Amino acid sequence: MKYLISGWIDLKKYFYKEDELPYEFQLINQGTKDGFSRSIFEQKCYNIEQTLVVMKIKETEELVGGYNPVCWSEKGKSPNDTYCIKTDKSFIFKIDEKQLDNSIQSNLRFNESIVPTQKFVETRKFAEANLVMINKKFFY
Repeated sequence: MKYLISGWIDLKKYFYKEDELPYEFQLINQGTKDGFSRSIFEQKCYNIEQTLVVMKIKETEELVGGYNPVCWSEKGKSPNDTYCIKTDKSFIFKIDEKQLDNSIQSNLRFNESIVPTQKFVETRKFAEANLVMINKKFFY
């Protein structure tokens, strides 16, 4: 999976080979272990660039997620503020681990933005609500 996602990050039309992987992946937050709350996500992820969020669909075992190349917050702004951080490098995806060729990656259109915070809502948004997780359930 990391070879596929690395290719998407670098806008490649192929998977990277094992010896040429340009990224190191580290688990920062695991919802099933650390919890799914907004405060935990903020504490662990908000000041980190190039984050990848992956969720497993229980019924199909497919993986869905999104890539965010910028921080989830801006310096000097409260996590409770609502604001946008512009980027044209974010994307969302669905990966079928049984058949990687059936995986789908969707780039942003029209220089859309990531919305890193929203008051009173337990949510992470990629590409203006193309993928949203609210209270342990996702919508896309």
